[in-house]
Amino acid sequence: MLRYRRVITICLTACAAAVWLACGESSTGLGPTLSASLAPQDTGIVHGDSFRVEAVVQYENGTGQAETVAWSVTDSSILDLSVVATGAARVRGAALGEAYVIAIINTQFPDSAKVRVATLSGSLIPDTAWTIVDDSFSIQAVFDHPLGPRPPQTVEWSVSDTSVVELSIAAPARASAKGLKRGDAYVIAHIDDEYWDSTRVYVGDMFKMAWRVENAGAMSENGPALDSQGNIYSVQNHNPDTLTAVLPTGEVLYVVEGCWADLSGSVLPDGTAYGSSGNCVRRHAPSGSVDWTFGSCGATYSGVAVGQDGSVACARQF
Repeated sequence: MLRYRRVITICLTACAAAVWLACGESSTGLGPTLSASLAPQDTGIVHGDSFRVEAVVQYENGTGQAETVAWSVTDSSILDLSVVATGAARVRGAALGEAYVIAIINTQFPDSAKVRVATLSGSLIPDTAWTIVDDSFSIQAVFDHPLGPRPPQTVEWSVSDTSVVELSIAAPARASAKGLKRGDAYVIAHIDDEYWDSTRVYVGDMFKMAWRVENAGAMSENGPALDSQGNIYSVQNHNPDTLTAVLPTGEVLYVVEGCWADLSGSVLPDGTAYGSSGNCVRRHAPSGSVDWTFGSCGATYSGVAVGQDGSVACARQF
């Protein structure tokens, strides 16, 4: 009878242990599983390369290895998965695209890792640049990796026209381009003996002021106008309204005041100019003298329309 009771006691102890394991107790001795996840969670690889993904388990008494992992991928044509350990797998990029590695960890914790598979290529930054004579800027050679740009190991630099752009090497993957004269040229890079790219460089001249006329800036919406000789006509409608005619050399031809708020859309080829304000329209001869003034029509901010025969159309503003 006593022997029978011992058997019962041993059986009950074994059953209790089985129930405790079913409730989440780990054979690692770290207690029940609290959470589990894959690492890395989001990554990119080059087509043909591989990386290791691991199941990370948080037990009640610390982090440890997974006891069981059921591995799979959402698209086996993109990702090739092979198990290397109970809690680890190696994933290879088999084709370009995006897919997920899926794992059910310790039978009850599902997780996934996003993987992007892309090609590796080399490029120059910037791809197009503008500079001026005697000014310089930097050009960087990079690998376009799925995880972000990376510096290449070797770069062979050249220029399509050395009379336009001068190149100096600042580092293996960085060069300085200097504009020598007006024009355009290509900076070319052969990156790690495999990839080619180029930066098109436009070189211009530094802006130089030929002349300046004070108090003659155009303030009307129509802006300045030109006649057939290249003379410039500009209206400044502010205390007082003025019309200024300037020769191509910057010499002031004439300045007239009054009855000017806007210049007409076109000055006649001979330099005859029409202007309007809120209460009159006036025509000036090429010399600046007043040909006539019409005082009952005005078109502030909109100018007047002048026909080829010199006829004028305007609108009175009320």
